Amino acid sequence: MFSNRVDANHRYMIDKATRDTMVAKGWLVEGDGPDAVVMCAPG
Repeated sequence: MFSNRVDANHRYMIDKATRDTMVAKGWLVEGDGPDAVVMCAPG
């Protein structure tokens, strides 16, 4: 996730519900594919 602000915050998580909550608050999804995965990690 990227805050899209001047002070540029990034957040990495494995919980899809948390990601969806952050999107609803205006954060931008980063990554590729249908789940916007940015790195390999067990889920």
